Amino acid sequence: MADLRKISRAELRRFLPSEDLVRYWEQLRDAAAGAQASSDNLVAIAALTLSANKLIYATGAGAVALTDFSTLARNLLSDSTEAAMRIRLGLVIGTHVQAFDATLTAFAGLPIANMKVPYGTGVDAFGLLDLDTDGALAANSDTRLATQKAVKSYVDGIVAAQDAMVFKGLIDCSTNPNYPAADRGHTYRVSVAGKIGGAAGPNVEAGDILMCLTDGTIAGTHAAVGAQWGIIQTNIDGALISGGALGTPSSGTLTNCTGLPVASGISGLGASVATFLATPSSTNLRAALTDETGSGSAVFGTHPTINDPEITGTRYFQQGAPASYAAAATLLAADLLGGLVQYTGAVANLTLPTAANLDAGVVAGLANDRAFDFSVINTGSATATVVTNTGWTLVGAMTVAAGTPGAFRARKTGSGAYTAYRLA
Repeated sequence: MADLRKISRAELRRFLPSEDLVRYWEQLRDAAAGAQASSDNLVAIAALTLSANKLIYATGAGAVALTDFSTLARNLLSDSTEAAMRIRLGLVIGTHVQAFDATLTAFAGLPIANMKVPYGTGVDAFGLLDLDTDGALAANSDTRLATQKAVKSYVDGIVAAQDAMVFKGLIDCSTNPNYPAADRGHTYRVSVAGKIGGAAGPNVEAGDILMCLTDGTIAGTHAAVGAQWGIIQTNIDGALISGGALGTPSSGTLTNCTGLPVASGISGLGASVATFLATPSSTNLRAALTDETGSGSAVFGTHPTINDPEITGTRYFQQGAPASYAAAATLLAADLLGGLVQYTGAVANLTLPTAANLDAGVVAGLANDRAFDFSVINTGSATATVVTNTGWTLVGAMTVAAGTPGAFRARKTGSGAYTAYRLA
């Protein structure tokens, strides 16, 4: 059969009666020129219902199906190297998985169970020891430790040679002198209360720890025993109890000690000093002092309250250089608190600082009815007059004639309020 796509136009005219049919045939022929040939595989794919994250795979000749194709799977296939794929899957040796090791492989093969302890039996080889319920080795484990017993004996010998502490079991102190030969460094625990070294020896109680200080058999007088042994008295749980001291040390540091009683633990204190250290009140301090005068509460340097003091001898107080003015001015709080103000000019007014400014300059918390004195010394040529300011009340003459002083007293009467009195 001739390929219809290769028939010429002239040949078509022989079969088709009109020009319109020829053109229609040419359109069909041109459309068929890019068509896909029929295939069972394509027909099978065309029958699938595609959706996101699905992959087409063959199930037989001319048969296909869909399976899930996750983002992780697509990313894994996009990696170009084996190392990158291992990293994506979390299989980096040394970070996520353990490199092969023969010892670990042998250990992993142990049938580990409750009350079993693994131990090495050779290169890359392990065995298991049985434990009783109290954690001690079971009887059937003794044979497995036979080769270790020689090592233990060797270690015991080294320890003894170095004069280290070696526990040697219990001793019965109820019969005297019934003690084994003692080597320096050995330690025994008393099982039955009694005495050490005969009737004259020191008492020991069950549970006491005896440490041998010199070689020899325990016997003889109390003094001889003391030269050989140190005794620690303990409770049943091993804690030290009263009387457990090993003697008087030649020196020591007490920074790590606790519980030292002041009243009975420190000697050489004066009368009532321990009471003051325990309760540091003014009353207890007066009792501890031997040359005090007066009574009441202790007095400290800043803003104290002292009732009815009697002062003998010369009284000294601090006096700085006085403030000095040659013309009218507003005085500062520090000028008044300094005690002296000098005026050297002609007729002028010296204005007091505001009461609020003076409040800021006096001792913090100064109570009402507290007062201080100040003086104005006029060495000028004419009268100087102290005049009021906000918060002040003036009582008495406030003028200070040339060549004379004027004495004043400032009294606090409230918050931001003062009264100035002319004294002389």
